[in-house]
Amino acid sequence: MFGFAEVCEYHSGVHESYYYFVVEGGKLIHISYYAVGMKRRGEHSVCYTVDLSRVRKKTVIEIHSTLVQMFPGEELSIDSSLRSAKPIELADVINRFEPAHLNPSEKSLIVEWNRFYRPMASYIRGSGSITISGLAQPHIAHDLRYPLSLLIPYSTNVRRSLYSQIAKQIHQVWVAVRILREFKSHPLNLVLMQSSYSPADIVNGYGMWYEFDLNPLTMCGGALWNRKSVLPQVNIPPNLVKVYERVEEIVRVTGSGRYPTRPDIVFTYATQCSELIDMIGSGKPATKLIIECKNSDYRYWAKDIEVQIKPYAEILQPEFIVIASMKPVPAEIKKRLSSFGIDVIDNVYPGGTGEKELVNYVKKALS
Repeated sequence: MFGFAEVCEYHSGVHESYYYFVVEGGKLIHISYYAVGMKRRGEHSVCYTVDLSRVRKKTVIEIHSTLVQMFPGEELSIDSSLRSAKPIELADVINRFEPAHLNPSEKSLIVEWNRFYRPMASYIRGSGSITISGLAQPHIAHDLRYPLSLLIPYSTNVRRSLYSQIAKQIHQVWVAVRILREFKSHPLNLVLMQSSYSPADIVNGYGMWYEFDLNPLTMCGGALWNRKSVLPQVNIPPNLVKVYERVEEIVRVTGSGRYPTRPDIVFTYATQCSELIDMIGSGKPATKLIIECKNSDYRYWAKDIEVQIKPYAEILQPEFIVIASMKPVPAEIKKRLSSFGIDVIDNVYPGGTGEKELVNYVKKALS
């Protein structure tokens, strides 16, 4: 008689989560498949009563965030400190086993991942020391057959949402790195983060900002905050007040609730924040080039044109603005956007027809 064991998980996305899988035939089968009962112990905690006879002589893999260990299934019933558990790299788990819980649509994401995002991550990884914030970092650090998000066993919506976040960021980082590699012959040493106090790099005398931020509360790492006053407050220069008033007006008119203050990649005449704060909205040339990255089908970001991309052009008044789309964009859309001074380059991915086209566009803009 093998009896039963209570196995508890904590379901909270990728970070600070516990998940258990059983390895069978090269697949990761979630522990719930072997359970005869389930109890929810809180908003994120779930406990399963597992039939130990069904996991005997099988390998169990426990995933806690990015910490992973494996042990015999019959040891599920004993205290974790007594198990003959062996650590294993999460990358090894991903590259050896495929989750059994994926539906056909999610399996197609693995095909997309290997065609587009895995080569992007490889290119970034081979370009030097690239540090970024967010879920994409481990995917850039390791060569993964599919993203971490697809391991999440309890929700298709969460898996797809996190996949979208990771894929978007990898495409965006790849575009930035691909452009810089065209101008730099040495390995890159980059910290790519939103709201940074300084540009990620200087190219032909222009500051290149990754996830440029015009929000007064977070711009330039919060440089507008006066923390020396009794009650910390934001001191906004008159030239920026006019800009923010226009932003508020755009949000009111579009009714989107989205503040168009964070383009993906921006090249400015300013190479430090103090210059940038002084230039924007003052009538001085400030923005040379905006690159907005889109990695999904056009129909998913069509609404962004009115509430995001056109406002970027109006507020920052760049000399050049281009959409770098990973997927094809209809010719009539390109033509319509061109009439507003917004260029579109599609098929922007490693080996895509738009890769070199975008590089040449940027070189011409920054010449």
